[in-house]
Amino acid sequence: MFIITTLAYLIFGVSRYCDNLRYGPTGALQFIDLEYENLTSLLSEGYDIEASYAFALDDFFPGVPGEIGLRYMGTNYVANTTDDGVTATNNAGSNTGSTPDWVHRFTARYSLDSWTFNLTGRGHSDGVISNNYIECATNCPVSVAPNFTINDNKIDGEFFFDAYVSKKFAMGGSNSEVFLSVKNLFDTDPVLYALPANQGSENRAAYLPTNRGLMDVLGRNIRLGMRYEF
Repeated sequence: MFIITTLAYLIFGVSRYCDNLRYGPTGALQFIDLEYENLTSLLSEGYDIEASYAFALDDFFPGVPGEIGLRYMGTNYVANTTDDGVTATNNAGSNTGSTPDWVHRFTARYSLDSWTFNLTGRGHSDGVISNNYIECATNCPVSVAPNFTINDNKIDGEFFFDAYVSKKFAMGGSNSEVFLSVKNLFDTDPVLYALPANQGSENRAAYLPTNRGLMDVLGRNIRLGMRYEF
């Protein structure tokens, strides 16, 4: 009984789980209580930064028409910790998740009468594949979950640019707009990364080894459309 109880403590690391082992009058283990329990907690911490400024070009360049609008939005992730009651893992700074150190978005707009021109830059900072991984080439420790060893744990950040042009006009007594949108203007490739050899899966070959939430995997995307109010 002592051995089984001790084993339960060593596996789960929580002494009260030992009470889930139920013994009979002779001291033999009869059954184990398997009860539902919400063990996992998630803590997110970070800072959002936003700044915007709009001005008429005539204020600085007399006689030049139009208006400029500038806007920056950034997020700095400090912590994104998942705690299952045994192991706490901070995913902030991991570019395979959704919380790299920094996420940036900058927009520049030029408006002239019924015309609008937008240029947007969006991207994120460098990061790692996992904060748990151990980067090493020689004298590596034993590779065990979650602290797998890997040759290169770094993932480069990336920046993408989008362009947008629109023209407003009246049609049939209603407001209309025709627009051209180009996403990933310079056809920038996503950053690829390699996982440790023991982190494969049977369908991994069907997917690019990249973060599809942070990266643009479609390449340059062009849309031409029209909006009509009625």
